Amino acid sequence: MSQFIAYHGLTAQSHQARVDNLSSRGFRPISLNVSGVPEDARYAAVWVQEPGSAWVAVHGLSASGYQAKFDELTAAGYVPVLISATGAAEHASFTALFEQGVNRPWFSRHSLRWGPETDPDTIQHENNRAFTAGLMPHCLTIYGTPEARQFAGIWLQNEAAVAWSWWLISPDAYQRFFDALVEAGVRPAWVSVAPDGWLLSVFRDDQIGTWWARHGLTADQYQAEFDTRVAAGLMPLWVQAGGSGLNTRYASLFAHTRSPQPRQWTAVGNAICEFPQLDDRVQAFMTQQGIRAGSVAIVRQGELLVSRGYTWAESTYPITQPNSLFRIASLSKLFTTAALARLVESGQLHWDTPAYPFLGITATTLPDQAPDPATPTITVRQLLLHTSGLVRDANPWEIGDRLNLTEPVSRDQMIRFMYGEPLAFPPGHQTMYSNLGYILLTSLIETAAGLPYLDYLNQALLHPEGLQDVWVGHTPAHARLTGEVTYDASTVGPSLLHPGTTIMAPTAYGGDFRLETIEGSGGLVTSASTIARFISRHAVWMSETPTGEILDVRRPAVRYGKLAGTTSIAVSKNNGIDFVCLFNRAVSDEAQDDFRKTMEEYLT
Repeated sequence: MSQFIAYHGLTAQSHQARVDNLSSRGFRPISLNVSGVPEDARYAAVWVQEPGSAWVAVHGLSASGYQAKFDELTAAGYVPVLISATGAAEHASFTALFEQGVNRPWFSRHSLRWGPETDPDTIQHENNRAFTAGLMPHCLTIYGTPEARQFAGIWLQNEAAVAWSWWLISPDAYQRFFDALVEAGVRPAWVSVAPDGWLLSVFRDDQIGTWWARHGLTADQYQAEFDTRVAAGLMPLWVQAGGSGLNTRYASLFAHTRSPQPRQWTAVGNAICEFPQLDDRVQAFMTQQGIRAGSVAIVRQGELLVSRGYTWAESTYPITQPNSLFRIASLSKLFTTAALARLVESGQLHWDTPAYPFLGITATTLPDQAPDPATPTITVRQLLLHTSGLVRDANPWEIGDRLNLTEPVSRDQMIRFMYGEPLAFPPGHQTMYSNLGYILLTSLIETAAGLPYLDYLNQALLHPEGLQDVWVGHTPAHARLTGEVTYDASTVGPSLLHPGTTIMAPTAYGGDFRLETIEGSGGLVTSASTIARFISRHAVWMSETPTGEILDVRRPAVRYGKLAGTTSIAVSKNNGIDFVCLFNRAVSDEAQDDFRKTMEEYLT
């Protein structure tokens, strides 16, 4: 740990004296903050004694003065790395740190507004621009007034593809968001405090060991926290304040180290000489996308050739095994379609059976609902082929609110409620991918088979084929199965596990979906090798023949899956190769498709 000095609540004159003294002793700032009214601004800072490139610190500048200094210093090869401001837009006072030697893409903006993402002068637009360009916030600040908030920031290249999210949250709600974000495995990387106490925060999915964060502290409370954490061997990484006088509130982060822990690459499992570059291709994808856990399985003519587990993570992270379990998202549908085909073969179900009447659903859940007259005519075939007219997804939060539920929405409640909602188009007239349709198919399987969904899969398909590790996933992080990976997603949402409350949850663990409701659509958990072996006998994507037949036979096709914390790919190729790739982080559609193409081209 570097030697450090921190202070807060200093006047501009006292702050300048510290700058002069500490810079002469080899210290450099790692955190700067200005708060209060501009004519009596107060400064807080953290300095460390360590070598580094040349730097220049400025303070007490107006917006135009800051822009002039920005132009001067950037022309001389300096880059802004810290920025803070206080006061209303027309009277704001800026402080900043510029450094030389920043050799990666960056951009910086000030005087941004709160507004639509399409407006180039909003914080929303600039954060989205950074994400799209592969950058992330290095430092953000909020100033102005509650009626006219202003923002400034510095964005640097996201070299390690670290997942990040940003939030503007009231002081009353911040702790709820904080708790859910920490449960998601991310940490506060920066927090700026507005004059009215609102918090502009950035959370990142990297690891710095033991850390301690606090917010909403008075000056005395912050000093007590500082004394306690420093005595425990931690140092402040940043201290930020907002407000003035006795209404000043502080936020801070303490840790043992400032540098994220490095990641290590590990590949385990069986491989063959025929595919010597497989690991390199997977490693390139996982490192470029910041993915910690992955698994790849390759089958040819029904024989398992390759089953690999891949880890790109910190040294304390569990090593991913070839048989590690992953959520598979929409790859669950290939098991559902095979189960439907088996039921049709046995005469327990027919492709043209009307779905809702088969389930005994003939009335709406609520008296104010008016079902589409065509809804009772939707068939099993139309559900399977995504031509039913059902919308892509049901909204479980809306369903819970309208039904006044105090327990999570069940599958049965969802499909009964959606019976009374409008269709997107008349059944059979268009194609639109529908997860809701496969949730309905899950219930059809149970009704036709007289068994729970997974029990029927095991009895009719999986166990006879020697496949023993397919499960319905559990949504909470603590309820994951033995051998199941964790899931990386840096955002949160209202908890589906606690309807009717203000509790937030990680999007991968209840803040976006509930696996127990979407079993046959996206809720299964299994290994890559099990899926690869399964699709060597069954259809990856079941479709209708020109004569109207639907056959569960292997054919060249591609199926993707994606949830918060999950990317999945299953491919059956013309040359008899089937391969499956599972990862514990969601990537963009473009990245998923590019990697699939890379694998297809390689596995010739």
